[in-house]
Amino acid sequence: MIPVVIFTFGPDGPAALLAAKSAARAGLGPVFIEVDGVNPVSPGVVKDMEAEGFIVALTDFPTPFRLLGLDCFKGMLKSYRKIFAATGATHVFKLDSDTLVQDAGRIRQAVADNVSAAASSNPDCHFYGCAMVVSRRLVYSIGSHIDRWGGMPGFANRDLCEDLAFGYMSDVLNLGETRRWQYSPTGSYLAGWQFNPAKTGLYKTCFDVVTFGNRHLLTGDSQSRRDKVTQAMVDYRLV
Repeated sequence: MIPVVIFTFGPDGPAALLAAKSAARAGLGPVFIEVDGVNPVSPGVVKDMEAEGFIVALTDFPTPFRLLGLDCFKGMLKSYRKIFAATGATHVFKLDSDTLVQDAGRIRQAVADNVSAAASSNPDCHFYGCAMVVSRRLVYSIGSHIDRWGGMPGFANRDLCEDLAFGYMSDVLNLGETRRWQYSPTGSYLAGWQFNPAKTGLYKTCFDVVTFGNRHLLTGDSQSRRDKVTQAMVDYRLV
């Protein structure tokens, strides 16, 4: 059992449902969907999520667009601890709303190897959080550190980003291997979809996870951008 957690908010609800379905299809679960209590997804989407057997809950902490800030991070740690308590699992797999899992082999191997944390990496970002394995011991150790020091070393509280924080603290705390799957354009753990249908075959056969959060490629207001991402995910699955 490898529980999955997806943090989402109103405009991303339909995409989160697709992401959750992909994780379940890959054999991961149970799936927990943590919904922003201030900007929740629609009741209809919640009903569809629960019909799939996903566990939906409203959060009582801010979950802004990019999941930034110490308050958000502390709230996310609370969600992780809740999931660990409910499942007894040693690791949790965090999946972004705009990301699809195609193969869970590397994820399962990371858990079997009892890593401290695992995620994709490239020269631009040393730890991508859109499809990330996090251990119970790392979550609780970081929580204890924040309780003691009131923040995180190396991060301004308002700009704290959870994936970089997990990767950094996994290295600092030395609780086991911090596994980084290096990106290769010909095939690796994670790729960002470039909205090019001609590449669909490559992406479906050569990458475990595909993320559609390439927001710099999209234009328009927040809702229209998220609608485009959701539609790209739907079109990708249909091709």
